[in-house]
Amino acid sequence: MKKIMLLSALAATMMLAMSCGKDDPKQSLDLSPKTLTFAADATEAQTVTVDAKNVDWEFAVDTQASDWLSAERQDNTLKISVASDYTGADSRIGKVFVQAKGKTDLQRQEITVTQNGIGTNEFTLSATTLTFAGEAAPAQDVTVTVTGDKLTWTAAAEEASKSWITVQTAEGKITVSVSDNDTETIRTGNVIVTPNIGEPQEIFVKQEGIVLPPSLSVDEESLKGFNFKSSDINAYVITVTAVNCEWTTSTVDKDNNPVDWITLYENQEVKPQTITVTVKTNAQLEAREGFVVITPKAEGVDAIRIPVNQEAGRDHDSTLTEDIKITDLTHTRTELYLTTENEKNYASWNINMMSEGVDYNPESGWIEGTGNSLTVSLIAEYEKEGETYYISEGDYTMDPNWETDLKAMTIKPGEKGMNQGQYFFSYYMEYNANNPEEEAPLMSGTANVKRDGDTYTITMNLVDDGGIKVTATYTGPITADFISDLTDMGGDIGDGSN
Repeated sequence: MKKIMLLSALAATMMLAMSCGKDDPKQSLDLSPKTLTFAADATEAQTVTVDAKNVDWEFAVDTQASDWLSAERQDNTLKISVASDYTGADSRIGKVFVQAKGKTDLQRQEITVTQNGIGTNEFTLSATTLTFAGEAAPAQDVTVTVTGDKLTWTAAAEEASKSWITVQTAEGKITVSVSDNDTETIRTGNVIVTPNIGEPQEIFVKQEGIVLPPSLSVDEESLKGFNFKSSDINAYVITVTAVNCEWTTSTVDKDNNPVDWITLYENQEVKPQTITVTVKTNAQLEAREGFVVITPKAEGVDAIRIPVNQEAGRDHDSTLTEDIKITDLTHTRTELYLTTENEKNYASWNINMMSEGVDYNPESGWIEGTGNSLTVSLIAEYEKEGETYYISEGDYTMDPNWETDLKAMTIKPGEKGMNQGQYFFSYYMEYNANNPEEEAPLMSGTANVKRDGDTYTITMNLVDDGGIKVTATYTGPITADFISDLTDMGGDIGDGSN
């Protein structure tokens, strides 16, 4: 009985097993097609059928191709698309993966997608640099050679050059023209050739400046000529305008013979170019005339002659031609030299009296400005109260023998220095923009000094070395700006030079 029951149970189990195996569905996953090929400019998707039995499925695009490859599920299909703007020369390959969901032994399926390249698409230019004349320049052509049937191009002047560069295009050709350049300066620009595939290229455009005809001119003031005094330290500057024209200079007399009393200093390295004109002192008692000649090195351009006149030399140093009276002296610059002569102390007051427009420059050591300057060197008694020195009151007389017989209440006469415009002791100067226009050493005459507290009044009646009278009055304070005390050393009285 026991044995029969065991057999029955075994039979039942086998029947159940046989029944379950018969009803279990079979799973499968297949794709059709598994390879796709697209053109470089493909715009339509392609369909892959997914045959899935007894299983659901999912897909994914390979991350390395996700920037150009995409897929979309529609029921039991996948719509595969590629980017339509591929400009690569070679093909590119990507994959879409399809696999069953859940736990399954089914293997992942792949769709291989190939997008063809466009092949070689390049262009070359027959010229990348164009040079044009400044005016009436003919247009120039640049040939564009294209390799590949996918490439197109456009050409235009860059924005900054559109005002003078014009571009026209035809099949395989760029025509570039320029407007006239109305300046002498070279100008440059670019024509940009832009392809639909690849990088743009530039055509460099250079246009020369306009070539002006040669010419030579000077400033109108210089054309009037220059008038120098017999002993003149002034300089005149000629401004030269030369267009496409080199030039040289010379100095001649009215008969075109060279002269050496006119000196020229050229500066052709600057703009405007200049010629500085000076003269040597005229030692002869006759006036002289010469010319600065500027000679062009270009045909068809005339030379320029500028007259230079210098007054006759003099048998005296003064440039004054008539008596003068000076009434505008307002301030002083004074040097005081203290010395001993024959056991007697003296004070030499070198008083430089100036009008409001001029003053002493301590840095240069010269009088500068525009106006009058009158210097007298008074030999006075040694007068001092406390720490203050005073000028002796009374009448002073010019003494030509002061160097051998020093006396109080005398005036040291003027003495010309080695340089032009330089004098010592007693002299008159008229300045214009720092330059002395009139000068006169004072050789004879008198001066009267009065003092009221700290205020002096000096009345001067003097005569220059040419017999011209110079009268002047100064009222105001006089303070020693410089003091040299040689009384303890027996030294000479000072020279009063500035």
